Amino acid sequence: MPTAPDPDRPRGAWPHIRAALVVAHLLAIGLSAVPAPEGGMRRAAWQDPTVQGEFAAWGDRLRGLGLGLTDAQLEDGLWDFAVRYMQVRKAALAPARPYYTHLGTGQSWRMFVAPHKHPSRLELAIDRGDDRWEVVYLQSTPGPHWMEGVLEHDRSRSLLFRYAWKSFRRSYRHMVDWLAVEAARDFPEATRLRARWRKQRSPTPAQVREGHAPRIQFHGTLVVDLDALRAEGSP
Repeated sequence: MPTAPDPDRPRGAWPHIRAALVVAHLLAIGLSAVPAPEGGMRRAAWQDPTVQGEFAAWGDRLRGLGLGLTDAQLEDGLWDFAVRYMQVRKAALAPARPYYTHLGTGQSWRMFVAPHKHPSRLELAIDRGDDRWEVVYLQSTPGPHWMEGVLEHDRSRSLLFRYAWKSFRRSYRHMVDWLAVEAARDFPEATRLRARWRKQRSPTPAQVREGHAPRIQFHGTLVVDLDALRAEGSP
């Protein structure tokens, strides 16, 4: 005896269209989420101590397996591979670009490839006219600090991480220009704003127990004349 049709079962072409759309979406997101060194395809960025440390570590592992590669040879080979990989990836994602752009479905988060052992922290300081710098903000330290409501926001952390790299020096410059306008208004007695990055190696557990403080290096120093901003009427 034939079974009566289920009245709740979808009919027509829509179920098949919907399944195809779901598959297309998963494919587009999956391809976009595949690990890729976006933002890091500059040889200068590969000279960062954290990156060089990874080359050294993997070079030791490969040599332990009998491969006679120097760290420099490993880096050069990976660079050539990365260039070709990014070209293939760009071509594969090209059909989905309108989907990412117009519907906001881009996948920017990927798996972290390694811990950042030489992180940078943003430091902001003002000069009140006595040629002495007063630190008014230091990233990821107990506050209160000037502008911490903005700079410590969840969505700002990824920006500060990127801006510490040379690849984003133009964006960093724009951020400092904006901070200078705010500083000229919030510190009317200040004559200059200095922005720079504090870079140091993350201490090991033993170093933390011993109270050892790693050596701090500064980079990306920018100084803005606040008096000149006020004269221009920016604040």
